[in-house]
Amino acid sequence: MKSHAVGQSLLIAFAACTLCTASRAGAQVPAKSTLPGDAALTRRVDSIFAPYDAAGSPGCAVAVISAGRIRYERGFGLADVASGARITPASVFGLASLTKQFTAFSILLLAQDHRLSLDDDVRKWIPELPDYGVPMGQITIRRVLYHISGIPNYLAMLNTGWAITDPLTQHDVLEFLKDKPLDFASGSRYSYSNSGYVLLEMIVKRASGKSLREFAQARIFGPLKMTSTTYRDDHSRPIPGLANAYISKSTTVPGDQRLVENGPEWQLANSRTDVVGDAGLYSTVEDLARWDANFYSGAVGGLALVRMMQRGGVLTSGDTVAYGAGLMLGAFRGLRTIGHIGGWSGYQTWLVRYPDQKFTLAILCNRRGFTPDRDPSHAIATIYLGKQMVVPEVALVVTEAFDHGGADSAVRAYHALRARYPAIAFEEDQLNALGYQLMATGRIEAAIVAFRLNVEAYPRSANTWDSLAEAYMNHGDKALAIENYERSLALNPENANAVKMLSKLRGP
Repeated sequence: MKSHAVGQSLLIAFAACTLCTASRAGAQVPAKSTLPGDAALTRRVDSIFAPYDAAGSPGCAVAVISAGRIRYERGFGLADVASGARITPASVFGLASLTKQFTAFSILLLAQDHRLSLDDDVRKWIPELPDYGVPMGQITIRRVLYHISGIPNYLAMLNTGWAITDPLTQHDVLEFLKDKPLDFASGSRYSYSNSGYVLLEMIVKRASGKSLREFAQARIFGPLKMTSTTYRDDHSRPIPGLANAYISKSTTVPGDQRLVENGPEWQLANSRTDVVGDAGLYSTVEDLARWDANFYSGAVGGLALVRMMQRGGVLTSGDTVAYGAGLMLGAFRGLRTIGHIGGWSGYQTWLVRYPDQKFTLAILCNRRGFTPDRDPSHAIATIYLGKQMVVPEVALVVTEAFDHGGADSAVRAYHALRARYPAIAFEEDQLNALGYQLMATGRIEAAIVAFRLNVEAYPRSANTWDSLAEAYMNHGDKALAIENYERSLALNPENANAVKMLSKLRGP
């Protein structure tokens, strides 16, 4: 599918005009109210997070926002294991990659102010970057926003022993990029890169004269009354109400190598990085409800800017990617979704909007624990919106078909669903989650079917090939595991897991 971006001058003119009227109205603070029947729904949501209410365990804060009102909010577990302080809806969490939408919004505000152009080359603002052998004008701010710039992801540093709980500065990121070529021709494809959002953080400072924290406070958080939200660019500044991040012996956290095997079950894993544009924002579910309201009111930035955030980036081929300005664009069971998920140090986060239903979920956790087959945002959305979901559970249909007729039957059932329902109904994550759920219960052959269907649907995704390789490895098919890890690595040369598994499989 092809689409075309709105002209920059039209965007700025319309947005500025909208802002003039909207800003006078002030930010809307979501009211808290329930509807008839919500008590039963509340009990079902409570049951999802009940294991996190166990004694001595970190947990989550959850808010359900519907038609501008908070219908559900509650905290589960401990904000601080040592003191026993409990999580509440006012607890502050690291947002991890939910941060990116706020960094993107700051960049769009500066474009609206004519302080920069989205078609500026990032090297105009950050001349310390490598030349990359590419003419100026190719590696644009716009492409960085949509993860289509080709700039390498600094998380590849995890392969060198750096952990995401170790200190990191902007200088460190620039040093990492100094001798690295582009991962691909700028604009030719999508590849998620945290580096790009660190560069956007630097551009905000150079274009506005203020740090990202100062700029966002003045232009976003202050006007929207997000009083508990801040970028943590100075770790000497305490954050009131902070829910500390934790890792557990029973949970693997990518990029954290400081687990002490003989230490306590829950160990502090707070981030100490000084780069904040990609994952350094802290907030509450209540403040995120205020942010969500702005996507309907345009009180800050204007509705044209808000709409621009929610359009997918456009490749040089004309194809559109499923990522907007700091926002993931997808669907669940036939309903459109706009939002993001995150995982950084011990935090795991979700902010997912169902725009056509005016329904949003905010889930902030200070521990890892939700695996690919257990997405709490899907579970909660099904509780509240299940009757509006036009597509059956893909996982249920494929699994039942496999049970009754084997692999061929499962493939036919899936293709029948694809033929009957629009493509928007099928997310990569759904089949991936099904595959891992089947593997976890020992049903490896069924998992292979699910992962093969995902590879068929998303052949350009390194993750789908990586998952299929893992299933083959667990099934004892070494040659097929190697073949599929190689395919994944070809699509994403920074796939550290594929490198590790290939070394293991090829070893003596």
